[in-house]
Amino acid sequence: MHGKPSNRCEECEEKIRRFLDSFCRIEKYLRESTQSNRSEKFYELIEKASRSNRAVRVREDDLKELANLRNVLVHERREGKPIAIPSEAAVSLIEEIEGYITKPPEVIPTFQRDVLVCNPEDPIAIALEAMYKYKYSQIPIVHNGKFTKLLTTNTITNWLGSCITDEHNGDIDSRSMCLC
Repeated sequence: MHGKPSNRCEECEEKIRRFLDSFCRIEKYLRESTQSNRSEKFYELIEKASRSNRAVRVREDDLKELANLRNVLVHERREGKPIAIPSEAAVSLIEEIEGYITKPPEVIPTFQRDVLVCNPEDPIAIALEAMYKYKYSQIPIVHNGKFTKLLTTNTITNWLGSCITDEHNGDIDSRSMCLC
């Protein structure tokens, strides 16, 4: 019976430690990113950072609520013990926000994809089929390993229009035409 309260106290202390550690890392990040001094309050840091940092702006309300909980944990005590223990949900939330703000996903690898490219000598049918099949609106044209042009649906539409009205009397064989 005596062991259970000890485990419960250890669990509570661990939640408080995780919460406060995460809060401190967020606060440090906000101070550094806004070049603020130690006298500025956490709410002020949030306001400052939210002007230029979308991640902070998106989580602004949560950060303010978590700051209130932090103040209760640090400043409100009875007989030397905190009057509140953060729930696992609150600890998970602040840790999630910390990651979201201090280590946001990077463009690469998040949006990295293999890019289909065509050469100027390729038949236009290759580009047209790929654009249709994969719903592409643009394909880079690369010559000798260097980007030269961007083939777009608008370019193709204008080209088709000019071919129909000027040169081919409406008869176009895209398999034999090149991207030159």
